[in-house]
Amino acid sequence: MKIDSSYYLNKLLEAQLTSTTNSTTEVETSTTNSEDGMDAYIPSNSEDEILYANYDDNLTAMTPPPMPPAPMTDTEDSTDSTDSTDSTTESELAVSDSVQSIISNISETMHCQEGTVLDTLQSLGLTPEDLLDSDNIETVANALNEGAIALGIPTVDDLDQTISDLKSSVEDTVSTLESDYSLTDEELAAIIEQLKTKPLNDTTLSELLSSLGATEETEA
Repeated sequence: MKIDSSYYLNKLLEAQLTSTTNSTTEVETSTTNSEDGMDAYIPSNSEDEILYANYDDNLTAMTPPPMPPAPMTDTEDSTDSTDSTDSTTESELAVSDSVQSIISNISETMHCQEGTVLDTLQSLGLTPEDLLDSDNIETVANALNEGAIALGIPTVDDLDQTISDLKSSVEDTVSTLESDYSLTDEELAAIIEQLKTKPLNDTTLSELLSSLGATEETEA
């Protein structure tokens, strides 16, 4: 039996052609599907972008609010306060000096020592600052005069006139203090009360008497 080889050759060629065509079609279809899939999946934000966005949001939420501005310092008020303190100190010193002047004036007018004036104040329950009250001047002058009589030493000739002059001098001193330091009666009274807690710069009466006695002995 004679076999026609050309028949088998044609079949083989057809089979190879069909296989090649199918392979090409599959590759084209796969490529098309891949391109379509990529076109369909275009994310608005990548995963990393989303993470960074969330981190920024959290960081912003954790950031503390800005500090409020520092309050303005009123330099003028501070200066006024300092001036007021200095003025009070000066007025206290002025009052203390005035008290010492009144004691010296009483001592000279009543012909006695300053220590005697201070001793008399203590016996009457008064402080040196109380001499800024003119009514107390009369009380002290009368007590000094009675003491002089008891000791048999010379007294003033006209006690009433002497007391009047002393009171007038004290009233002038008070008026000058209030005028020079712009003090009201109440403010001056407050300074006097404050000085009573530390009379004559915290020097006790006994120390003051001792110092006055030593001074008088030196002068003698």
